[in-house]
Amino acid sequence: MTSRQTSEPAQPRRQWPLFAGQRPALVVVDMQRDYLDPGAPIEVQNARKVIGVIGRLIEAFHRAGLPVVHVITIHRLDRTDWELHERDAGVSHCLEGTPGAEIVPELRPAQEDHLVIKKRYSSFHGTELELLLRGLGVGALVICGVTTECCVRSTAMDAYARDFRLVVPSDATESFSDQTRDVSLRDISACVGPAPAASQIIESIRTW
Repeated sequence: MTSRQTSEPAQPRRQWPLFAGQRPALVVVDMQRDYLDPGAPIEVQNARKVIGVIGRLIEAFHRAGLPVVHVITIHRLDRTDWELHERDAGVSHCLEGTPGAEIVPELRPAQEDHLVIKKRYSSFHGTELELLLRGLGVGALVICGVTTECCVRSTAMDAYARDFRLVVPSDATESFSDQTRDVSLRDISACVGPAPAASQIIESIRTW
C-alpha cells in the first residue's frame, strides 16, 4: 500500500505586469457602514484598519487624474433581490434608505467619482460597471475593499474574464479572518493578478 501524498501542489509562479500600459481605475468595493460600523449586522472586525490605506489610494488616483469607482451593495426592503443565504436566514444588510447602506464618512465619494450599485458578490454581475469602465478608456483595475473572499475576489475573477488587467493591494482589503484573507490573496495572485502593497501602486501612478 502506498501512502497518500500530503504536500500541497505548487501554485504557478507568474510575473504579472502591474498595469501592462493600460489606463487604471480604482474600484472600491462595499466600504459601507453595515460592514464597518462596530456591532453592524455583518461587521468585518478588521476592516476599519484599511480605511486609511484606501483613502491614500483614492487621493493618489485623484492627483493622477484617474477614475475612482465606488461599488456598493444595496438590497430592497421587500426581499425580492436578497441573496439565497439571506432569504434562508430572514436577515439582510445594506438595505435601501438605511444608514447601514451608506459609505463610511472617511471614504465618501468626491464629486468626480463614480457610483455603481450591485446586488451580488461580483461588481460586474447585473451592473453597468463594464460599460462605465470601457467608456472611461480603462483597461486595468485596482480592486480594494471588503470582503477579500467574497466581493473582492468575485470582482477580480470577473474582471479577468473580461480581459481587464487587475491588481488587488494586499493591505487594502479585509476578510472575516486573517487566514481567509491570506488564502484569497494567494489564489488571486496565482490566477488573475498581483497583490502588492498599496504603496507600490501609489508610486507607480505618481507620474501617470
